[in-house]
Amino acid sequence: MSCYLELAAAQKPLDIAFTLDKNNWNGKTTLQLVLKDIKSCTQPDNPYIKQDFLEHLFINGSKYIMEDNDQEIYIKEYLENKDKQSKVIDPFIQDKLVCIDVRGFNDKIGYIKNIVRTGEKSIIYVNSRNASYYLAADLRRDLPMYKEKFGYYNAGLNNEDRQSVEDLLREGKIQFIVTTSAFSLGMDIPDIKNVIFYHMCFSQEEHNHVAGWAQSNIETKIHLLYGSQDRELNQLLLAGTSPNREQLALFFLLLKKLTEKTNPINITNSQLAQWANIYKIVGIHANNIGIWLDILEELDIIKREIEGITQSIYLPTTQPKVNLECSLRYQKAITERNKFLDYVQIAL
Repeated sequence: MSCYLELAAAQKPLDIAFTLDKNNWNGKTTLQLVLKDIKSCTQPDNPYIKQDFLEHLFINGSKYIMEDNDQEIYIKEYLENKDKQSKVIDPFIQDKLVCIDVRGFNDKIGYIKNIVRTGEKSIIYVNSRNASYYLAADLRRDLPMYKEKFGYYNAGLNNEDRQSVEDLLREGKIQFIVTTSAFSLGMDIPDIKNVIFYHMCFSQEEHNHVAGWAQSNIETKIHLLYGSQDRELNQLLLAGTSPNREQLALFFLLLKKLTEKTNPINITNSQLAQWANIYKIVGIHANNIGIWLDILEELDIIKREIEGITQSIYLPTTQPKVNLECSLRYQKAITERNKFLDYVQIAL
């Protein structure tokens, strides 16, 4: 049994094979489980049978949700086409688009399940990689009849897997895709009947990008399913990816505290995020802390050397007086926050 200790210590989901047996002891008969084997749930039941693509996609989902920077893709695409778009005036009214306003609906999962049961090809927008994976996985679990019709999509997928998801959706082999804004325009996906805003977007540009998944040549329904609670969720996400002055000040004080005895310090992003959590710095996680460090490094407040997952962080003994606005990364963070505030005014 000692061979299973490492698996058990990992505290991750396991598959257990056992048989039932009677245990006669001291005049009493009880039912017992006879353990036959234990394996990680991600290990194929039969290693000689190749996983199909969807099994691979969901079993390995945790690899694809490490960082949430999917907005970079749609922003790049938007900027590349901005001039072209600004010079085009569409003279046609898209009378086949129907907007269904169910903002604040208290059972979003139930609402989506009803759409799934229609069998209509649907794209569901969510605001993070985590959400794209977990919502798709939950729907697959709750709707086993449609299990093989679900996929998810985000910028964490490698190019090959993203192309496979696109092909499956285009060919109708999957009917429902849960995706971040990384899902691109111009993919020529036919027969999209529903575009669902499960979460709020982060800007008007992103909202237009998502709405652009609807097609003008067939009747397509756009469902506004988000609510006021999603504003708070997006604000929390932005607190991590677009830190403000007060957050950065607290983060600098934490680094100063950590380097009091040893300067520089060798520390991983995960360890640093744990310290930030202890000091109650809002928004910091291991997958976004690099943004915070980049801003301070750009202003020469810290010096960094990265080797693998570990980094050496040095704080100069004499700190110059700096203007945060001199950091392009900080300017971008403030711009993202302001875009969201402007968007909220029209989205809710």
